Amino acid sequence: MSDRKGLLSGKRGVIMGAANNRSIAWGIAKKAADEGAELAFTFQGDQLEKRVRPLAESIGSNIILPCDVTDASSIEAVFSELEKNGVNLISLFMQLPIRIKMNSMDAT
Repeated sequence: MSDRKGLLSGKRGVIMGAANNRSIAWGIAKKAADEGAELAFTFQGDQLEKRVRPLAESIGSNIILPCDVTDASSIEAVFSELEKNGVNLISLFMQLPIRIKMNSMDAT
């Protein structure tokens, strides 16, 4: 994946939840890759694959896997595939959307 030297040279990780080039996960992935980290990426669904694949490939990642984080078997399949590819995971970064429903309170 990467021959770059830096603080993370020789380290490997998985980026889960990068949605586009403006997402926090992508920003972390870009900086980690700039420092020499080798990264794998996951995506959920065809629409996100269309966005994630070019980003991952732009930093030299060739491990790009489908993953539904709400399905344990999907997560297990990702980590099984990573193991097959010789990825000894040292870090995982996930950016998951969190929705908080706020009840409106009338202060009158």
